[in-house]
Amino acid sequence: MQDFIKYSLVLLLCKLSVEDCVDQGSYCSSYQPFCDDPDYKDYLIMECQKTCNFCHLVTTTLPTTTLASSAPFTGSGGRDLQPGCGAKGMTNTRIVGGKNAKPGDWPWQVNIDYRFNTANPGHLCGGTLINQEWVLSAAHCFYEDQNKDNYWLKLGEHDLKTNSSWEQVYGIKELILHPQYEHIGFHYDLALLRLNSTARLNSRVQTACLADGNLTFPVGTECFITGWGLLQEYGTGPAVCFIA
Repeated sequence: MQDFIKYSLVLLLCKLSVEDCVDQGSYCSSYQPFCDDPDYKDYLIMECQKTCNFCHLVTTTLPTTTLASSAPFTGSGGRDLQPGCGAKGMTNTRIVGGKNAKPGDWPWQVNIDYRFNTANPGHLCGGTLINQEWVLSAAHCFYEDQNKDNYWLKLGEHDLKTNSSWEQVYGIKELILHPQYEHIGFHYDLALLRLNSTARLNSRVQTACLADGNLTFPVGTECFITGWGLLQEYGTGPAVCFIA
């Protein structure tokens, strides 16, 4: 909700020498048409300075503000959209910087497996359980193959290489891509997946809370990314759920 996060930056004008101005990613040429798009500009200032001619801009690190985690975060004026949503597991350790999460720390994290071939299904994308029937994910994961029979949704999973009694495996009953999704640029990169049966909630499987449209985060708010995504560009993903 692999995908749905924005970078908040403080920008200082200054002069950089040509040799100091480099792109951080090798994919920047494909993002050049979006250099002035407000939805992408903050990200591209940090990742694609040379391609987007942002060499005169420098980012500084902001102090972070941690939201209190003593109660479930609802984001909807104190009203849970799904009763009990946002309740984490017993452990509450947060490991920042791309480290292993603990089992049950993020019980709404969903592993989406894909049938790459009949003998070797494997991890494709992550998702978020938003109620007992629906998972929110990214449209780009399903753009090239919308045959729902080729996917499995795994709840309660932590280690991709180890089977656990906590895991619940479901098929997809309904697959909905956002009607305005654009594969080039990834606008409206949202997908809804309906489980083929109702998820069973427990300490390892819980629903996340959905925020209303008026929710804003102050600059410097500390946020978390979880899943089995690549540890570096063109690298491999971890077997154990990571948090950053």
